[in-house]
Amino acid sequence: MSNINLLYIDLFCGAGGTSTGVESARVNGEQCAKVIACVNHDANAIASHAVNHPDALHFTEDIRTLELSPLIEHLAKWKAQYPSAAVVLWASLECTNFSKAKGGQPRNADSRTLAEHLFRYIESVNPDYIQIENVEEFMAWGPMDENGKPISVQKGKDYTKWVRNVKSYGYNFDHRILNAADFGAYTSRKRFFGIFGKKGLPIVFPEPTHCKEGKQDMFGSLLRWKPVKDVLDLEDEGTSVFTRKKPLSENTLERIYAGLIKFVAGGKDKWLLKYNSINGKTGKHIPPGIDEPCPTVSCQGRLGVVQAHFLSRYKTCRPQDTCKSVDEPCGVLTTNNRFAKVGCHFLSKYFSGHPESKNIPVDGPAHTIKCKDNHSLINAKFLAAYYGNGDNVSQVDKPCPTVPTKDRFNYVNPKFLCSYNFNDAGKDINAPCPTLLTKDRFSLISPFFMNYYSGGGQHSDINQPSPTILANPKQRLISCQFMDQQFGHSKPAGINQPLGALTSNPKYNLVSCRPWMMNTNFGNIGSRIEEPAPVITANRKWHYLMNPQFVSPGSSVNDPCFTLIARMDKRPPYLVSLNTVFSSETPPPDFVKIDAYGNVFIEVFEDDSPMTKNIKEFMAIYQIVDILMRMLKILELKLIMGFPEDYMLIGTQADQKKFIGNAVEVTMARVLCEAVSTKLLELRKVAA
Repeated sequence: MSNINLLYIDLFCGAGGTSTGVESARVNGEQCAKVIACVNHDANAIASHAVNHPDALHFTEDIRTLELSPLIEHLAKWKAQYPSAAVVLWASLECTNFSKAKGGQPRNADSRTLAEHLFRYIESVNPDYIQIENVEEFMAWGPMDENGKPISVQKGKDYTKWVRNVKSYGYNFDHRILNAADFGAYTSRKRFFGIFGKKGLPIVFPEPTHCKEGKQDMFGSLLRWKPVKDVLDLEDEGTSVFTRKKPLSENTLERIYAGLIKFVAGGKDKWLLKYNSINGKTGKHIPPGIDEPCPTVSCQGRLGVVQAHFLSRYKTCRPQDTCKSVDEPCGVLTTNNRFAKVGCHFLSKYFSGHPESKNIPVDGPAHTIKCKDNHSLINAKFLAAYYGNGDNVSQVDKPCPTVPTKDRFNYVNPKFLCSYNFNDAGKDINAPCPTLLTKDRFSLISPFFMNYYSGGGQHSDINQPSPTILANPKQRLISCQFMDQQFGHSKPAGINQPLGALTSNPKYNLVSCRPWMMNTNFGNIGSRIEEPAPVITANRKWHYLMNPQFVSPGSSVNDPCFTLIARMDKRPPYLVSLNTVFSSETPPPDFVKIDAYGNVFIEVFEDDSPMTKNIKEFMAIYQIVDILMRMLKILELKLIMGFPEDYMLIGTQADQKKFIGNAVEVTMARVLCEAVSTKLLELRKVAA
């Protein structure tokens, strides 16, 4: 152990989270630190610590009353053995009465002053370093009122004073708020870490090795956060939440439902029951285009045909009054006609001149009628995209432009008269027919199929046999109706929203989209009906951890665990499993019925609680057969906090859970120790 350059005295040691991390610290593959003494008032905690760290001197005592002379004598022996080693006083100060977990409850004033008792240890031990671990709210330490509530306007006053007093002993100070998951832990536990170092000694903090999504760029790379599922026994899924001897409380059911929304429905419940179209990555309601691949076909009908019919008032100062759904009562009819059925008709002159003068609204007088017919009645039905800086209009006999996730096309009515002499343009069938010659020069153009693969001649009459259907479908039926704004940076608006300003040159078209398939699983991304259906799996599983604290639904097993606390004996975290397949070994609850086709039917009873009804409705939508739940095991909790599997804890299960929740996350103690030790060794090599 010649490389031991840090000697630790572990105050508030608990069952040994800090000590385990320090003892496991390595620099260049060799142990770099040693825990020589520890103090804690809990007998079982000290007993657990002693079994795993027998070389340390153990004090079962309150730090406020501990006689320090035996500690000083013990330290002197270790200093004689490692004269160059720096002494570290580690203090994981009692955090309960600082933590936000107290909510609006009163604080214990005496507990909040434990930091003040460090001064006699500083004077007696004279440590080279003092390392502090606590909750973030420790920095808000300040006076309390007569009811034991922190005074908000004096937040941080006592903390600032305390830091200043410690520094007066000849220390420099720095601190960080560090997330254990950023250093490879299985928990996203976020804590305050402060370091006091004697003048001339380096104060260093470890560099993160992980981040939430992982990163790799020119400045380096970070691994993705470790998923907590790596240390969970997912084979043990627990028992049904509906068949327990003691029914779950409404608050627990509410947390389960919140977890269903967050981890299964993409985090949004306002669209869940009606539309079921939440994007799993963005959490936004993004209806996919009909030109996208079809999702997995589920048992429920999730499609609807939309028709955008409304009345528009074109003489009002209030935009919200400009349109009314045809399913709603009509507005007040006045002597002045203020309602119009929205249509896009205007006259177009097709001789040369200024472009702005070629279009004339049908509501005004026509321009001069000449001997040569130069006017056409335009029925604005064409394929138009309202994005990009170039051509926004495409012909129906051309391939369709790229169809993005947002609808950007309006309906094309391909019915017109086509004259094929004199290079004439087609005529709207609602306009007067041009001169009829003795030789038939006109054809009626009707709807057709359009193929969008290369080679030319990609359209065919719908009355004729369809072209060859390939593995990758290349045909689409031209029948696309919806309401569109074609000016400025406008976007299509819902028919339940007020219509924008009506201009003399009509800019609106009715939109009617063909059905598409909506995938309610996984990424919740819809796809068009022309595409093959994705793989239909026999089973799918959702697992998440339910957090009984605060209002949090918990965390996904693909992410690190949320912060574990000491009160896990009364508010334990749970593993929640969602079953989607009926099994004879695990039959579903009595209210779940599954027919021969695999359809799930959920029976709702009159005496079901409101949250039970919500959960059942969710189960029906997502074809969930049962919801299972169990508490996390002691072994799982130990692994989440970084303890080795064989780490021994003494006491009841409630005691063991308390020790784990109170412990410093092992990984954090290790990396903090390694960072300081590495820097000290570097400086010594330079000095030598």
